[in-house]
Amino acid sequence: MHIGEATVRLGVKLVNELLDKVELIKSKRPDLLRKRIIKVIYTDYAAPEAIEAARNNGVWILRWDKDLTPMVIEAG
Repeated sequence: MHIGEATVRLGVKLVNELLDKVELIKSKRPDLLRKRIIKVIYTDYAAPEAIEAARNNGVWILRWDKDLTPMVIEAG
């Protein structure tokens, strides 16, 4: 299951918002999740700090031309 966001310009704030949303779903409605989760953000531009925050938290960032961080499949 993919849980994600799309944005033109990615900053650390949106990475943290995505992580908060995933944790909220896990705590309030775990029945909505499958066994494996991919946290993903699609963007045109990502600030270097956002890329680092995503990499440290297992968030896959991609642009139309390439992946900025590796895809991580998390056991739910």
